[in-house]
Amino acid sequence: MAKVSSRLGDGFPIELTENEPMHDLEEGTNDAVDRGKTLPLSEEELKYLFDIFISPARFVSVERGKEVVLSYDAGTLKVRCVWVAVNRIQG
Repeated sequence: MAKVSSRLGDGFPIELTENEPMHDLEEGTNDAVDRGKTLPLSEEELKYLFDIFISPARFVSVERGKEVVLSYDAGTLKVRCVWVAVNRIQG
């Protein structure tokens, strides 16, 4: 089975089997359905994300129109000025 390179949330590089990213995508989708009471991603959408995640390119992107907008602002940057260590999600 082929190996793919990826990174953890802290940027640490790891190697995964090709099955592991798809398993993570499926688990994440199921968790989002449970928590957000939303519809799951289709097989086509999961395959699209999988292809992006296993790309050997150093920089990857999505097609125009398939972007996801995140609503994080820079509020935690103000907290860092007083040496409180929090990330954007915690903020």
